[in-house]
Amino acid sequence: MIPNIETGAKMTGLVMYLAGPGRANEHANPHIVAASTPSLSLVGGAGVELSHDTALELAGELDAARLVFGTEVSRRDKGALAAAQERGLRGSAAIAEATKDENVWHCSLSLSPEETEALTGEGASEQGLSDAQWQKISEQFMARMGFDSDGDAPARWVAVRHGLTKAGGDHIHIAASRVRDDGSVVKLWFPEPGEDRPRGDKWRAQNVCVALEEEHGLRITAGRAKSYPSKGTSPAQQNIADRTGRAEPAKQTLARRVRGVAAAADSEAEFVRMARANGLLVRPRYAAGSKTDVVGYSVALPTDNYATRDGRPVWHGGGKLGVDLTLPRLREHWAAPDDGARADAVSAWAHNHREQIDPHRSPASSPAAGTDKRAASPPRRLNAAQAKERLRAAVAKVATASPTEDAFVSAAYTHPDLLIRPRFAAGSTDKVVGYSVALRPSVYAAADGKPMWHGGGKLDNTLSLTALRKRWPRTGVQEQMAGHAWQRAAGRAQDAERVGASTSTTAGSEYFDAHRTAREWRDRVNGLNDTGGSDRAWTRAARETAGVMSAWAITAEGNRPAELSRMADALATSSGERRPRHADGKHAASMMRRSAAMILAASHDDPRYAWMAMFAQLAATARAISDALETQGQGRRAQELRAATVAASGRYETIADSARGDGLRIARTTAPQRAGAPGPGRNATTVRSAPGQPSSRDDDLGR
Repeated sequence: MIPNIETGAKMTGLVMYLAGPGRANEHANPHIVAASTPSLSLVGGAGVELSHDTALELAGELDAARLVFGTEVSRRDKGALAAAQERGLRGSAAIAEATKDENVWHCSLSLSPEETEALTGEGASEQGLSDAQWQKISEQFMARMGFDSDGDAPARWVAVRHGLTKAGGDHIHIAASRVRDDGSVVKLWFPEPGEDRPRGDKWRAQNVCVALEEEHGLRITAGRAKSYPSKGTSPAQQNIADRTGRAEPAKQTLARRVRGVAAAADSEAEFVRMARANGLLVRPRYAAGSKTDVVGYSVALPTDNYATRDGRPVWHGGGKLGVDLTLPRLREHWAAPDDGARADAVSAWAHNHREQIDPHRSPASSPAAGTDKRAASPPRRLNAAQAKERLRAAVAKVATASPTEDAFVSAAYTHPDLLIRPRFAAGSTDKVVGYSVALRPSVYAAADGKPMWHGGGKLDNTLSLTALRKRWPRTGVQEQMAGHAWQRAAGRAQDAERVGASTSTTAGSEYFDAHRTAREWRDRVNGLNDTGGSDRAWTRAARETAGVMSAWAITAEGNRPAELSRMADALATSSGERRPRHADGKHAASMMRRSAAMILAASHDDPRYAWMAMFAQLAATARAISDALETQGQGRRAQELRAATVAASGRYETIADSARGDGLRIARTTAPQRAGAPGPGRNATTVRSAPGQPSSRDDDLGR
């Protein structure tokens, strides 16, 4: 049961809408099912269909206390005030524009179409709940929301039922006056029993609905109960998505992207930088009085993708996206930081306002959005001179945007096109005196598949480390942070060298390594059945698999969510657990982190067969998780995950058919450009299995 709260100033307008035909003539038999007093129910016809005249009289009775006492109920909108001030309004003029009259409180309580259908008996005259059930629910709801609280004068309200929503969900509307019968105002913010912190009506409505769902035997809405991570979306958010032509609410897109990036990152600093590299706006929330102690964060889509009417980003706190996406929960899955890593994270957050974010680099607005990257056009061929110029331009841009040395290094090694490695002084393993950079092998590589390295000073005199250090502060703390960043960059460069070397002998071997990891992960998850794995073990398995699938959805579907996104969301919904916070690094050992990072960095030259083989293992893992959900009594979530897995598998079967026939074929027209490789007009070669020999394949494919 989903509540949706709105406030306004015109009681007559609200009641006439509820009693009228609706925007699409969807209202049927509007009538009152409950009211604050029997006399108010009688005014509204006591269950008889509301007529125009009856609705007018009812609105007058609901608004009587406000009119008699002349009570004003208003709220100053901080966002509207800031927008008015930006337009040049000052003083009382800005305040007047930002002040909203809110004497009317309106809340809808809705069941999903699926639950409505399940509750409707064969041949029943009413769809969903009965009027008597809605009466009891609405009376309990309003009492717990504080409108019918003991010791206060009553506040007038009615609950109106007028058929199903356009989607087919049973629901009611509650219209209430904020002015009590003694002229006082109904408080929307007050502390719960035993708490000092005041809570708002929207927070309270969600928690009251959880209790009512349990008491009345209704389905627990995914995301609202503390046992489930996904926060779900409100009808208002869905309406915004419908009006703006989005495939889904922005909140759902953000949750999936954050989950995918978090699964791929191995530290807090890397999470921040990878989030920005994947088109997210990120900002920290500091502890009171501190500029270094980060206790939370917010994310938003680029403003050319989704913004307020004033053109500002729409920010969502990590905890509002999902219980598993709060910063404390994310920190449990990264290695406990030492002093260097902690300083690196502080630096990453602190440089938020100085790091440049190109909204056109976000998956939402990229040219390949909504398509599989591997099905897109091959990258433009580069010769050696073009590759060097592209490298110089990319490094120069990163250097210009970096306020410190550690920011430069971190931005370079998380850049989608760049690799960077330090040059140490003779006999030293920590004193950095220079650096080299290269384009990633997926962009340009040597004939043997390895990166082509260039010293910074060889690209441009202004890009030598000596020249760059003249721009940056050189304190002891900054040098320590830079040293930590260089060590991480060196490790990344070594990984790239190993991958490049193996690719020269076995095409796509990096992806088959990831496939083998996925197979091992599948075996481990299946092993939970044999060892009697606990519910927590299964939820952690679902969480890790959800992270990998979220990264895959980011890469393959962009801003047009389809089967992979639905599968990732279904896994995320299954990965919650009610528990206290664990220590940082408690769950840092992740088999699938490297696979998630590889997927986020995927390029056009990925072998189709390797992707299919890897997907087969993840699909098998998802099926095992759905079976475990069924055993735990969560049949609905098991069914949703199973259906999403079948849909995603159906999409990849078309890839599998051609991939099986092609074996390990990787045409040079889609491979990364390498120095000395055949250019346009030359004889391009194709790697195939030898004639008469079976194509290399995985026996688990499709299981």
